[in-house]
This record gives sequence, C-alpha cells and structure tokens, in this order.
Amino acid sequence: GRITRPPARSLPVRLVVAAEVVEGAGKDALPEWAFAVRTLDVLASPEGVLSPRKRGPQGPLGRIARIRGRRDLDGDLARFDEPGPEGSLLAQAQSAVRRAVAYLDPPAPTGPVGLGARWRVRDGEDETNFELVPGSEGRAQVRIVPRVGDRDPDLVLHAADGAPDGTQSDRFHLEGVAQQGGLLFGRTRPGSRVRRGRRRLPVSEDGRFLLGLGKDARTPTVLRIEYPDGLMSLHTLAVRPRTFPDEAIDGLPDRMVHPPKEERRRLKKVNAEIDRLRRKASLVYLAEEGFIWPARGKVTSTYGRRRILNGEDKGFHWGVDIGAPVGRKVVAPARGVVIFARKNVPLAGNLVILDHGLGLTSSFLHLSRVSVKEGQEVERGQVIGRVGKSGRATGPHLDWRMNHLDVRIDPQLLVDGEP
Repeated sequence: GRITRPPARSLPVRLVVAAEVVEGAGKDALPEWAFAVRTLDVLASPEGVLSPRKRGPQGPLGRIARIRGRRDLDGDLARFDEPGPEGSLLAQAQSAVRRAVAYLDPPAPTGPVGLGARWRVRDGEDETNFELVPGSEGRAQVRIVPRVGDRDPDLVLHAADGAPDGTQSDRFHLEGVAQQGGLLFGRTRPGSRVRRGRRRLPVSEDGRFLLGLGKDARTPTVLRIEYPDGLMSLHTLAVRPRTFPDEAIDGLPDRMVHPPKEERRRLKKVNAEIDRLRRKASLVYLAEEGFIWPARGKVTSTYGRRRILNGEDKGFHWGVDIGAPVGRKVVAPARGVVIFARKNVPLAGNLVILDHGLGLTSSFLHLSRVSVKEGQEVERGQVIGRVGKSGRATGPHLDWRMNHLDVRIDPQLLVDGEP
C-alpha cells in the first residue's frame, strides 16, 4: 500500500502481508487463515520526518512489523461453485480474492469473478472498495481501497496471489529455511546496512549477507535493512521451532565434569580470543561451492542437546559429533581461511577454526593432529587434521561446530545425507 497524500510528519510505508491457509481438523472443516506482516518498507527517508529524539523509525515501525494474527472466518471465506482450471486466470483470480477476504474479512463478491470485477463493503460511514486487477506477469490480484468517513483514501492494498511465508520486499531476497539453528543466505542492494537487533551483519560489496538463527530464535525475528538511498525495510521471519532432546552421560571422571580452576581460567581467556576473531568478519564469502561432511563416520550426538553429565546440567552441545577411529582424516567442509589452530585448548583439545566469510566459521574439536597453520587458505575437501580424543572426550570422534558471529548454528542443516 502507499499513502497518497501524507499529512505533516507522517511516514509513507508499504506492508507486505503473507496469508496462509491452516488446514482444518476434519475433512469438512472450514479452513483457518493465518496472516502476518512479513515486510514493512519505509518509502521515504526517515530523516526530518520523525522526532529527532527518536533513533529512527525502528521503534514504532518495529511494533507494526511484529503484527501477527490468526482468525477463523466462520464461513465468510469466498467460495465459487465452478472453480477455474488449475493455472487459469479464473483460478488465479479466485485465489487472489480468497487472500483479500482473509485479510480484511469482507463478504464474498456476489457477481461474476474476473478481471475488472468490482464490489464494495460499507460499515456506517466507512467503506472498502475492491477491484480485481492484473498483477505482475499477468497474475490476478485484488486492489483494496479503504475509506474512513468522508476522508479521502490514504491507503491502497494489493492482495496478490501466491504470497507465502517468505514474502519479501523487492529490495532484498532471502534463501533457506527459517528454523531454529538454521542459516539464511541474503542479497540486497550494494552499500546497504543490515541489522538484526543491535547486531550489524557483514555485507559484501555485491550485497550478500548471512543470517544465523540460534537454538532459541523466536517468531518474529526482525531483520532491518537500511539502503544507500535512505529508505529501509523491516522484515519479520516466522521461525520454525525444533525439539532438542536431553543427553545424559554418567560415569565420567570428576575432572571432566568440574574442570580445575586453572583450566577454567585458561578456557575463559581462549574463548575471549576466539570471540574477537569471529567478530573480525571477512566481507568476502568463500563457501560458494556449499558444504560437505568433514569426516566419514557415524553421527553420535547432534546440535542443541542439553548435556547432563553425572546427573548435573552442564549446558548444551553445540555441534554434531561424528564417531570415527583415531587418525581418520578431517577435511575442510568448505573453502575458508584458518584463523585458529592450537593444541591443548581446555575442553576442546586440539582445535582448528575456519573462517568461511561474512561472519560464518567452523570449529573442529578433539583432533589428534593439526595439519594447517593460522592464516592458511584451504579448499573444500583439503585435509586440516585427524580425528582424535583430545580434550574432554569419552572416545575418538570429531565435534564439528558452526557459528554466525556469536550465534551458534546447526552444521547438519548445511550438508546432505550422512557422513
């Protein structure tokens, strides 16, 4: 939609709404519609529009971007006696009308449905006008013009056919499944600034960026993109929840459950160093070829499990464990630069970390041998070490972990099949 005659100190915006059918419980049950504002585009520079005391429009507009709802239309859903053939213009028109009905809840049109069809809904002095118009690539969409009292309409909505969960602006694009532990691949206009909350995400010169979703990522997760021309977008992600079972390991030596004070001190120091290295994100994405398993073996533990050691809660397991014999080769799952290669790291043992670019890193724990040096560039499939059981390990295995900046993601979501 667009504000045609914005009053003083207003901000023209465009809301991109996703409307989806949630299947009914029974065969004859009416569908339930879930709808949400997925993208909010600010169509004018916020400078000089909002109060100088406010730090941009992210406050009030962020609340708008978080609008979510779910409704049961109780029979108001538009139904047509003779549905058009699949893929026909009539079928597209019917789908577009259903989406408009789901969003504004008017009664179904009484006349024939086709391009140019118009109908109106009145409620006292307020009315909403509907018109079926051609959209992009010849697809049908509904133009919706609400009017409040005697005011001229200041909002125009277009309900387009085929607006799924990933509905986005025409200024950026996201690929991947928005799920807990997942990684999304984004593109936007070169020179844009991308933020998730207060965290600014690295953006390459050609507009590429990554978005890591942690184990506890929730709906909505809001992404803010500020463009070089002063405009901006707020995009909300409906993050799929996942279930992470607990994992109990008993009979461990006390030293493995309660590391000595000196070891905890060393661990704190090395973790601070690794955090600094991860924040120095390369602005070039190196993993264009995708990811492969870094070792052959059997998956023995997965991402996100709560670890119960000797009956005590010791946090979460952030990687995928691959059981394999000592000495089996470990290869780079994707192209990267070695930013950390050390021996005898507390808990992790012999450890290698690769930087894949744009804030994405891989860590390889419990190695028996480190075969690379810091600063070395490696190709996908190149040997970087050997499987071992150094550090806190009950047996030989590779613990492969991945981070996007400070967000821990699930490596298993980036590879196919089994190792």
